[in-house]
Amino acid sequence: MKKLIVIVMLFLLLGSYIIYKSNNIDFKDNDGRKTFIVKFSKWVLQLGGNTKRVTANIIAQNWLPENTNSSDE
Repeated sequence: MKKLIVIVMLFLLLGSYIIYKSNNIDFKDNDGRKTFIVKFSKWVLQLGGNTKRVTANIIAQNWLPENTNSSDE
């Protein structure tokens, strides 16, 4: 469980770094901090939506083997 938390934290840190660098955000400026918070929040919400859709698709899959009767032979 600890490894999963560390992986998630590293993923979020990497995402925040990418947002910071790609938008040339200045944390000294109040507008820069607001821009970062908005963009990071939108990204996290998008991650949540994507996770929800992927999970729903996984649940909808038929994971059981086909029922084969040996009496058909």
